[in-house]
Amino acid sequence: MPRNLIQNYDLRQSVVYIYAQHIKVLPANAFQNVYSLKRVYFPNVDEIEQSCFSGSYCLFSVCAPKLRTVKEKAFQTCLSLCDIDIGSVQVIEVSAFETCQSLYFVKNKTITALSTRCFASCKSLRFAIFPNVTEYQGNYFEGCVNLQKQFKNGPPLNPKIRSILNPLNLLRQLPRQAFEESALTDQNKHLFIVNSVLVLPKNIREVPKNTFKYKKNDICIRAIIALNAQQFGMKAFDQQHWLQFVYAPNCVSFAKDCFLSNYSLSNVIAPKLQQVASGCFSWCYSLQDSSFPKMEKVEDCAFQGCTSLKNLNLGQFDASTIKFDSYTKLKCLKAVNSKVGSVEVENINNNSCERNLMCGFIQMHGQIQRIKCRRIKHMKRFTLRIKNEIQ
Repeated sequence: MPRNLIQNYDLRQSVVYIYAQHIKVLPANAFQNVYSLKRVYFPNVDEIEQSCFSGSYCLFSVCAPKLRTVKEKAFQTCLSLCDIDIGSVQVIEVSAFETCQSLYFVKNKTITALSTRCFASCKSLRFAIFPNVTEYQGNYFEGCVNLQKQFKNGPPLNPKIRSILNPLNLLRQLPRQAFEESALTDQNKHLFIVNSVLVLPKNIREVPKNTFKYKKNDICIRAIIALNAQQFGMKAFDQQHWLQFVYAPNCVSFAKDCFLSNYSLSNVIAPKLQQVASGCFSWCYSLQDSSFPKMEKVEDCAFQGCTSLKNLNLGQFDASTIKFDSYTKLKCLKAVNSKVGSVEVENINNNSCERNLMCGFIQMHGQIQRIKCRRIKHMKRFTLRIKNEIQ
């Protein structure tokens, strides 16, 4: 296999899935900056060379069961990478997974030494388990602010491999003051962040402009659950590169540049959304098939540079005036006067965050039912006691 295998620019914008059965070594730079690539399967690959997938922002799943060596910068800046098993890997070189901002869990029982910055700036990384690593005086995990590590002779960890987004559990972890605030400000905004998840209870109805625009050394946000927010202001989440998921069931308006350059943002659930301003989702490379059935207004460049977006539902919005740039390879647009096809095309989507939220809702429903059962039980006891006292 030659280096820089995919050199054609248009091809770099359209390749979504790669399967190669007989290849054993992936050469340097082979799939570098293939912006549309989402999933790869190499059943016999044992070595991935330098910068092989670096800059492939939308790549979220790598299956290589015989992988032994990951060389320098092999997956650097794969912002969406969240599904990879490194259990069989024996060598991880310098910066191999640096800035893989969606990576949540890594585990390997055979490696005895790690290389410089191999997992640096993995903002979402929560658990790193290397029970045989003895040399751990390096900056392997520099910038991993929420990380729990397990090395040789260290205390064991019992990690949650899946990050279930249970709204009830998250709300319980908020301080009491969070439920007393009527608006978000720079002074109180950190009250609403739990385990890198922004949780906005029903008393918060708006996210003002620039509120969570990323600044150096600020707290990173990987998911948003906004239960009653009606509006997201201008540049509200600008440059939040590791934001992956937004759940805003009552939001009707996203302002200008609201999610500008959120490279890892893959899922947005906002069924009541009516207005999307200019630049709202610009350069959200990982934004996948989306549905906004209540849409009324979409401004120019709202979806600029959304290279993963193939199917888009804008409900009854008149799409005769909307224009998509050459980076956005939209295949299906469901809207009035659509100039693009209206038949959905097959696409590969990373629905892990959405599944985690659905699991969280199921878990929350069970908790609520148990609470109701306990209340009914206590009410019966109380009623019986009152009857006995009357008699």
